[in-house]
Amino acid sequence: MGMKKKGFLLSAIIATAGVVWGMRFWYLNNHAQMPVTETYQMNEVVEYGDNFFNRSGELREGYAIEVKNAKILTYDEFKQKYDITPPEKAAGSYCPEFVVDLEVTIFNRGTENEECGIDLFNTLFTSSCIRMPIDLDLWSSLYPQLGGSYTFRLRENSSMDFHLPYIVENESDARIADRDYMLDRPWYLNISLYPVKKRIEIVLCEQ
Repeated sequence: MGMKKKGFLLSAIIATAGVVWGMRFWYLNNHAQMPVTETYQMNEVVEYGDNFFNRSGELREGYAIEVKNAKILTYDEFKQKYDITPPEKAAGSYCPEFVVDLEVTIFNRGTENEECGIDLFNTLFTSSCIRMPIDLDLWSSLYPQLGGSYTFRLRENSSMDFHLPYIVENESDARIADRDYMLDRPWYLNISLYPVKKRIEIVLCEQ
């Protein structure tokens, strides 16, 4: 086979592969199942069900959460309120000005599966353009028995109250999220992403 024919055949194979890939990309983007969003209110007990964030192996069925209160405090006010001493921030490093203190109750409503439990790492506090994580230093100081982990399990048919300390995590976001922004915008606590995106609408108040 001549070089021209070989080149033509190779080009045809590449072109066909490109068309197949493009058709597959179009199909997936137009037929992918999008998560349904369910919005709940504070003081509602919200079941986690079989929903998850990143992988279907996140086992939280049988657990539920209720947000009871939501306040904004300065970082120092939060430390003083709960009489904790988190590690000092390194000199020159970013230190958040505010803490959003979410008072929640988490329930194990009957699951006996010891693999089920809660991981708060992806349970973010969000507005339309800001994503706030739980501050690990404050969390670890509040609950040293967890050993610096966001993950825990509760006994069957039991519940436990927690304070979730959310912070603006960098200076860029802090330039947007001042006190007025925090109090004037709608906020949500996201507890799952797929197949149902469950979120709880949060009304912040000042200390």
